[in-house]
Amino acid sequence: MTPDMYPSPASIMRRTHRTSAFTLIELITSLAITTLLVGSMASAIVLASRALPSEDELSVQLGCGLEAIERIRVDLGEAVAIVETESRALSFRVPDRGQESAGEEWIRYTWSGTPGDPLMLELNNQPATFVCANVHDFSITYNYKERLTKPTPVVLFVCGQTSPLSTNDQTRITLIQSWGFSVRVLADHAAADVFATTERNCDVVYLSGSTNSLELGSKLSGQIPIVSECGSENVSLGFCDAAGTLVGNSITIVESDHVITRPFGAGPVVLASLVTTLNFAAAGTAPGATVLARLGGLRNALLALEQGVEMANGSPCPSRRVMLAWGGALGFDFALINDNARTLTRRALAWASTPLGLASVTVTLQVGNDPANRIETTVQLHNVPEKE
Repeated sequence: MTPDMYPSPASIMRRTHRTSAFTLIELITSLAITTLLVGSMASAIVLASRALPSEDELSVQLGCGLEAIERIRVDLGEAVAIVETESRALSFRVPDRGQESAGEEWIRYTWSGTPGDPLMLELNNQPATFVCANVHDFSITYNYKERLTKPTPVVLFVCGQTSPLSTNDQTRITLIQSWGFSVRVLADHAAADVFATTERNCDVVYLSGSTNSLELGSKLSGQIPIVSECGSENVSLGFCDAAGTLVGNSITIVESDHVITRPFGAGPVVLASLVTTLNFAAAGTAPGATVLARLGGLRNALLALEQGVEMANGSPCPSRRVMLAWGGALGFDFALINDNARTLTRRALAWASTPLGLASVTVTLQVGNDPANRIETTVQLHNVPEKE
């Protein structure tokens, strides 16, 4: 047996002296710190779990949205007329469902636009009832399409005088009739009630360059399409903030895919045999306008407004409108325009008088703040008459 097999007491004491250990105070302190850390982590986990919706809550929200969108889809599928076309409110009439008095019934879905507010339902002007809670999006898009035109669309021709008609206006009317339109003539100074009655039986308004804006005033409702060669009316019609005229005989087509300019390629087009008065938007062209042609490459001269686009005054355009590039001042000689200008005029009248009808409605609904709950449906309006 070697001496190293049994260490001496002195060596044991030396080894023991080198071994480190926690004191009682250090142990208690570390335990307290650990307890605080674990408690804080537990609190954070609890708060985070409360902030996030549970799987059950998400399922309930999605289920509520699906049920609401299906109800809207069924109701809208029976619609016989759309009452209003707002982005946050959907209002329409359906056939008699046996509620209250006999006859068509009225349905309206609305949302305030504030995330978290409910989707509400009104029936036959009764107090609104709750449909779905915690709505974060309810938006409606109205989809239009061109309808079949009448065999003979009716033009309301507005001019400076009718007894007798000027040679220029008679030339205009004869030309419009040769294109297959029926024409009803009103002088700009006719009474407002005469305008209202006549306009209801027409499909499009044509404002002659002989129209006096001061005489015409606000007699046109603006609800039917308008084609204008009257430069002084182009501001009130929403084409621009300021209108101008200059002399020339050509424009430059910049949009050749539109129905009106389709026969012409992009580039210069001669409009008249001699220089004449031409219209242009001097300032503030309507944001929603389609610029079809310009004067000198800079001035917007031939404009088209589609129904619903933003006009220069910020409001939506109630019907199709066209600002022709010629006409301008009262002394404009219509006899000077050539076949190019006549073709553009004919196509402008045809495009403007083609009625747009509401074809379908797209409804988007999101319940809760999770985008995964967003639901969308498009409903075809098969029962809504073309004139609605």
